[in-house]
Amino acid sequence: METVDPTKASEVARSLCKNYSVEVESFSSEYSDTVEQFSELIAECYKRGDKFSAHGNKVEQEKLSVAFLDLAINNLFSSMQLLIIEHIIPSGNMYRQAIEAACLSILLSHQGKLTPNSN
Repeated sequence: METVDPTKASEVARSLCKNYSVEVESFSSEYSDTVEQFSELIAECYKRGDKFSAHGNKVEQEKLSVAFLDLAINNLFSSMQLLIIEHIIPSGNMYRQAIEAACLSILLSHQGKLTPNSN
């Protein structure tokens, strides 16, 4: 990971337009099994997610639940992309958002009325 001097416009411009091929190749070669396994799992998530979307949900609650599930899958994928190009903190933030979206999807899928615990 190279250091960029933010006081020099040319370095900032070069950093903005950076090609991450070196980082991607390094990560792919070191973690090839993990990348392949993640790719298979994320592809399966998208296939199953498409089944929910194709179902044609007419109830608003179901639509929102499916939308948050879709968001969770997309955020998980984006988190891995950020991790591969060595953006560790944004990757973690995106992963947290994926977990939050999954939790909201589960919460919205509840069929009954949600009430706070009176204990």
